[in-house]
Amino acid sequence: MTPGIVFHQQTYPFSADLFRFFDSGSRCLLPGPLRAKKRVRGIMECCLALSGAATATARRTIIKEALSGPDYLKRSVKSDARKVLNAFAEECSRRPVMIQAAPDAWHFADDDRSSQMRLVRILFELFGHSVFDTGLSPAEAVVSQADLVASLPQLAGRLQHEGFALRLGSQPLASAVWDFTLDATSSTLDWFELRPEIRCDGELLNAEELQRLATGGILQRDGRMILIDDISARILAMLVGSSGNTTRKKKGELRVVRIPRLQILDWLQLRSHGVTVKLAPEEARILESLLNFAAIDKRPLPPALTATLRPYQHDGYQWLGFLYEHRFGACLADDMGLGKTVQAISLLAGIASGIIPSAAAAESPHLIVVPPSLIFNWESEIARFFPTATVLIYSGQKRSSVDFIRFDIILTSYGIIQRDIDQLATLRFNVVIFDEAQTVKNLQAATTGAARKLNGSFKLALTGTPVENRIEEYYAIMDLCLPGLLGTPEEFSRSIGNRAQDGIETLLRRTRPFILRRNKQLIADDLPDKIECDIHLELSSKQRVLYQRTVEEVRSQVEEAYANRAAGQARIIALTAILRLRQICLAPSLALPGASDVSPKLEFLVEQLQELHDEGHSVLVFSQFTSYLDIVEAGLTHHKLAYLRLDGSTPVPQRKALVQNFQSSKEPAVFLISLKAGGKGLNLTRATYVYHLDPWWNPAVENQASDRAHRIGQTRQVTITRLIMRHTIEEKMMVLKEQKLKLYKAILDEGSAGGGASLSREDFDFLLG
Repeated sequence: MTPGIVFHQQTYPFSADLFRFFDSGSRCLLPGPLRAKKRVRGIMECCLALSGAATATARRTIIKEALSGPDYLKRSVKSDARKVLNAFAEECSRRPVMIQAAPDAWHFADDDRSSQMRLVRILFELFGHSVFDTGLSPAEAVVSQADLVASLPQLAGRLQHEGFALRLGSQPLASAVWDFTLDATSSTLDWFELRPEIRCDGELLNAEELQRLATGGILQRDGRMILIDDISARILAMLVGSSGNTTRKKKGELRVVRIPRLQILDWLQLRSHGVTVKLAPEEARILESLLNFAAIDKRPLPPALTATLRPYQHDGYQWLGFLYEHRFGACLADDMGLGKTVQAISLLAGIASGIIPSAAAAESPHLIVVPPSLIFNWESEIARFFPTATVLIYSGQKRSSVDFIRFDIILTSYGIIQRDIDQLATLRFNVVIFDEAQTVKNLQAATTGAARKLNGSFKLALTGTPVENRIEEYYAIMDLCLPGLLGTPEEFSRSIGNRAQDGIETLLRRTRPFILRRNKQLIADDLPDKIECDIHLELSSKQRVLYQRTVEEVRSQVEEAYANRAAGQARIIALTAILRLRQICLAPSLALPGASDVSPKLEFLVEQLQELHDEGHSVLVFSQFTSYLDIVEAGLTHHKLAYLRLDGSTPVPQRKALVQNFQSSKEPAVFLISLKAGGKGLNLTRATYVYHLDPWWNPAVENQASDRAHRIGQTRQVTITRLIMRHTIEEKMMVLKEQKLKLYKAILDEGSAGGGASLSREDFDFLLG
């Protein structure tokens, strides 16, 4: 695509001075460090922003913000980039004049640089910076046919909005009125059949015209070149994308498109764009209820349920009952501590009572899969809220599935289903519940593979963190409950990777009816306040020397690894480097055996615990490092402070006793807990203070742990304190945590996509910089 300026029926190229860094041939003029792809993109983005700045102050602000990131930490790189951007800003401020010599006169016109930049911005935002690499003229973009066809309607719309013309060769493109009608009155248990009718300016398209339009984005009819608009192109793309399950009618007629029943919601959303979608009355009622929570028919609570549900929990029961009755699936993603367990139990009680019609044979038990540490918690909660239910704990060396039909509920762990999946996969369960479902967020993991082989009439995922690091985790959990809703893993990756924003919108649209999340802010009246604070401490003198020396060592190791090793190996080396620095922040002896055990964090913690004990408060203390808990344990013993401890080595029966002892203690208690072993599923509402000794970049993990105390049943204010060493990697982790939080909110709070790798190369550079 070649942008140009039409002046007295002649077309002239854009300004070469203005766009001198946009093609790869001209980038040799840039200083070496600025030629890196990421910095080139950043410079181009900044140039486009500068073109719209009206004042020198605005331009300085734009440049300052652009150079504030981790890519410009080195002073020399930042200085070079500032010179380049200042030179561009000066070039933007020039107002050259175009002069054309004609036989009869000289013609003059302003070289409108603002308009040139606005047009190039459109190309940049739609296709990225790399399309300018091989252009032969200033700002020329080389785009593949597939990418151009996919983006042509959006490109045409944006150009028209900005007052630019789009031509195919010398021929202008015409617009038209498009009408879509989709007849979905024919359906089966798993499929809808869509019979589409597409009209252009009132005339029905045949199959051949539809195929040409889908392939080239342009329809040739009656001597006109007709361009499809953006919304119509999306509808057409959905039809073509669903063509893998089609049947052809008579020659020339459109195909009948078969789509998974779960995906009909995508098509119903098109009604807002004027598309007519016809449904059978019963299907229309069910789907209306899916899209509108208030339209779900209300049913009474089962008599066997001994719990008193809060209003939002009662809503959850109604929602689960509706989805179960119509054989969908669900993810209950309420905040930690809001009672996901009791809502799931209410569903099972409702099915047992017949208030919710059963979707399975009478002898089919329910299966609940949980982390090992939560088996006793589920056992006691079922006994408390659904005492008439019979429960079998399927664990131990002598476990047998022969007696399953004699029980209402089978309780087991993720490890057990992985080992016994060949046997369990032959059985049919009624409801299958996956508690702490983030356990099966990795599609490549053996545990996830086993969980996906379990057969149930209804699958329910319970998790307060359906996405922690990557969007693919959300896919894994939702596909576990509703197979096919988001397509195959490959289809999902393509939809997210190729058109990220559209992919997120599809993700939210398809999953919204099947995921229910209420956060604590929505039910603030049911919970006491939560106060969070960060305490910044100074490294000891010996700590500081060791820390600085280690930073220099590991930085060079990580840079060498990323330069010369495979990405996976480099990432392991970088994580190991970060681990050493984090250990030094806790106690030097963790990273360097034989070094001093002096720990400013421990000294501060002991003082706090002594004071809180005197005031009658119980405390949870979390660390990811059991080796540091050993040091804390020794410090508490030295100061005669009583404590309990739970980590990965604690046997499951002993965990139950520890939790009960803490909750029932009449004296102020301190509970030392490793984050991995005790950061989820436990009810520790006796605690009113929570200490995190070592911050990590993942906010979901930390919140899970804090919610052991700040949850339903807590009646007092909870104070959560993070101990952070100043001028260390821990402070940078707090910054990184805020960035990662955007991804979590993008999915659960229905925002826009925020990115999503666990820890990228850029993250490592930032942490070690």
